[in-house]
Amino acid sequence: SVNPFEDVHPGVVFVEGPFDLTFTLEEPILPIHYEGTDVEAMLTDIPLRFTGFDLSTTELSAAYEAVNPEDLPEPGPDLSPEENDRRFQATKAVCRAGEDSMQGLWTEDGKYVDLSNSESSGGGGSVSRRYPYPIDPATVTAVDIAGTRVELGELERTTEPVS
Repeated sequence: SVNPFEDVHPGVVFVEGPFDLTFTLEEPILPIHYEGTDVEAMLTDIPLRFTGFDLSTTELSAAYEAVNPEDLPEPGPDLSPEENDRRFQATKAVCRAGEDSMQGLWTEDGKYVDLSNSESSGGGGSVSRRYPYPIDPATVTAVDIAGTRVELGELERTTEPVS
């Protein structure tokens, strides 16, 4: 067959695909879990307390709770539409504050990885942000929660996820 790229790249051989490639790690990179933190953050007038972190190769997750949450009625069929809406708006504001408070992380080489514009998800007391590229969780030394550097070496590592 004729190689149309032979003139541009002499000696380069092109093989037609498609191909399926499989890469296997000799040892899997497992998530690392930390608890024992008591970091408080204030975002958009919503005080939050972060209680633990989970780090994988693709994302940082955190467990948090609202500090002194607004006195909201319990959900149920007896709530008025106004009470339901107030509950929904308050819950949405807490979730947004949780997502916005996770700003970034530092790795052992001193590099700061900005997560403030990355994909986030969460609700119900946990939030996560995806990394812009894979990161070995063992190389993460600290996380940035609303401008506060939280040193992971000062926290307790656990075997169970915290968020």
